[in-house]
Amino acid sequence: MSGYKSGVPQELKLNGKVYFKLFYDGVHYAGWSRQKDKPTVQGALESALLKTGCEVKRIKAFSRTDAGVSSLSQIIALEGFSVRPLAVNRVLPNDVAITHYATRLGEVSSKTYVYVKKGRWLHPEAVNEAYSKLNREGGLSKLYKRGGAPPSEGCQIEFLSTTTNEFIFFRARGFGYQQVRRIVGYLTLADLMGTPPTQFSSIHSAKPRGLILVKIDDDANWVMLEEGLIKVTRYLSSKISDLDWLLSLYRCMFAFI
Repeated sequence: MSGYKSGVPQELKLNGKVYFKLFYDGVHYAGWSRQKDKPTVQGALESALLKTGCEVKRIKAFSRTDAGVSSLSQIIALEGFSVRPLAVNRVLPNDVAITHYATRLGEVSSKTYVYVKKGRWLHPEAVNEAYSKLNREGGLSKLYKRGGAPPSEGCQIEFLSTTTNEFIFFRARGFGYQQVRRIVGYLTLADLMGTPPTQFSSIHSAKPRGLILVKIDDDANWVMLEEGLIKVTRYLSSKISDLDWLLSLYRCMFAFI
C-alpha cells in the first residue's frame, strides 16, 4: 500500500531518478508520447521542465495513454540532476499538474482504468450476457489492437451505474494496445444490438474521451504536492460546462486517490 505525506523542497537533487504522479485532461493532447507538430502531455512536461531550468535527461511514463485519454494518477520517472516541481506546476498548462512525488518506486502491481459511458445501458441484460461471453470464451485477452504489447492475464472488470452514466472499471497488471476501449466497444455493441456479437475480430474501439487512467498500484512512499492538488481542483471547477465529465473525474478521484 502506498504511503502519503506532505511537504516538498523547492528543488530536488536527483541521485538517479525521481517519480511524479501526473494529472491531465487528455482532450487537447495527441496522447502521452512526444509527436512532431502535435501537442502531447510529454511535450508539455518537457517544455515546463526546460522553462524552469530543470536538468533532466530522460522521461518515462508507466502507461502510454492515447489521444484524448485522461489521467488522474499517471506515474512519470525522471532521470537527471535536478527538478523544481513547484515551479514546474506553475508553468504547466492548466490541464496538467504534478500531484505527488517519490524518490523510490518499488514493484508496480496493477493499473486501474475507468471508462465513463454517458447515458444508461439500453439493454443491461445483453451487456451482462456479453460480459459472461467474454469470460467464457477468453475474449478479454483477445480484444486488443495488434502491434503493441499483449495484455497480461487476469483482467478484472467491475460495473457501476449512476442515474446518468455507466462506469466500467478495469484492473490488470498490464493492458494490450486499446484493450479497454475494444472491450467497451464490444459491450456497447451488445447493448445496441440487444444481444452479444458472435465474433470478437470485427469489434471497433470505443472513443478515447471516456477513458481515464485512475491509478497505478505500487509500494512507494509518495509526498503530496498540495499546490498541485489545488491546481487540479481549480481546473475541474472550471469545467462546469461539461458537468458529466467533471462529476466523473471527481467521483474517481475521491474513490481512488
